[in-house]
Amino acid sequence: MSDETAKTPSAATASTQQPTQSTEDGSQTSDVTDEDLWGSLVPCSPILPRYKLHKSKLGYRIGRDPENDIVISSRFISWVEERLLISIRFADILPTGSFQCTIEWDGDTGPKSSVIVTDHSRHGTFVNGDRIGKAVILRDGHVIGLGTHKPRPKEGGIYDYRYIYRHLAYKPPKGGVHKVYDMQHELGKGSYATVVKALHKQEGKWYAIKIISTHKLRGHWTDDAALEGLPQTKDARRLLREITVLERLQHKNICQLKEVFVHSRNVYLVLELVPGGDLLRYLMQLDDRGRRMTEQEAKRITYQICDALAYVHRQGIAHRDLKPENVLLTNDKPPVVKVADFGLAKVIDTLTKLHTVCGTPIYLAPEVVLRGWSDGYDQIVDSWSVGIITMIMLTMDTQPVSSVDPHADLKAQIEKRRVNWELLRLNRVSPEGQILCLAF
Repeated sequence: MSDETAKTPSAATASTQQPTQSTEDGSQTSDVTDEDLWGSLVPCSPILPRYKLHKSKLGYRIGRDPENDIVISSRFISWVEERLLISIRFADILPTGSFQCTIEWDGDTGPKSSVIVTDHSRHGTFVNGDRIGKAVILRDGHVIGLGTHKPRPKEGGIYDYRYIYRHLAYKPPKGGVHKVYDMQHELGKGSYATVVKALHKQEGKWYAIKIISTHKLRGHWTDDAALEGLPQTKDARRLLREITVLERLQHKNICQLKEVFVHSRNVYLVLELVPGGDLLRYLMQLDDRGRRMTEQEAKRITYQICDALAYVHRQGIAHRDLKPENVLLTNDKPPVVKVADFGLAKVIDTLTKLHTVCGTPIYLAPEVVLRGWSDGYDQIVDSWSVGIITMIMLTMDTQPVSSVDPHADLKAQIEKRRVNWELLRLNRVSPEGQILCLAF
């Protein structure tokens, strides 16, 4: 497969009888490295060349007309008035007109670097087989089709104008977690962490990676040590010991922590990926369909949560932040429970050095706020959370406690709240179900 670099608009002399491009820059191509490029178009057809997109160039035009930078002969590629412009926004953009589409790079060479494709053509521009609307984000590995979205084997590939876009403006780190995992899109974001989907390069298996920024460590890593990713203080070493304990947890109803990476600016927790979503989302989907969770289903889920809790409590570990969002469900039917973030509330406490009450108020046991954390209460408080979760499943009401002033301090909220036991009767929960909720 050959490589091609596009000519400048003033040097347009290419023929339109076959897929071609000016070789005017051919003498320079051997000196070109990926460092000089912000992207490239790799053809799906074995007979078409690869096109290099230089950082030094303001833009490239693709079309059948000889005036284009990349000249392609196809009835599916638009003529002079419909061309492809690939441009770099940090410099002056080429004069706009009626193009097949535009591909614009924002000029960023960091991890947030992005490329946008905008279609203006008659035959359409496709990304990963779908005709784009006005614009889409073009990511590394996306397949862009010019006037066609599928291969054309009868023509021997000569009319297969599909190209794999390779983004070269930013190259992710190759060491540590990046050596083992290929990071993909963001799954969620919270106060202290971001969760991304990641592929294990050797296993070919997907995981969820929770990324905690070390700038929140408040002194646990010294500046010099942070550059090396090494814990230097007693608290930091204790943190890693706590995480190591969590790695040893093995239970069918626990979202497993596979491994941990400590880098200069982040702590990466590699977790089992549970694709079915969380319990709150599951309940909302039922409600949207006008359905309720049956007592049998609520019983099955509660049992699995309790089984997971019993296991970790025997290890001397408490969850401390149990809520429907941390109860993950597989896509099995019936779904299998995977309780996530066991012990991570305590880890976050260590990371931030806040040592304050953590957790969502509605799920916090009174002992947590009124008496403070202690070894004696750590495991008991999880029971309160399970009771509230069970009540929510049985009543389909996400607010089973009386509302209090949200602006009041946490202690006042906990002291004044009351569980609305009447919800159980109004929703015709069986006597056994009511007794179960009261037992927690």
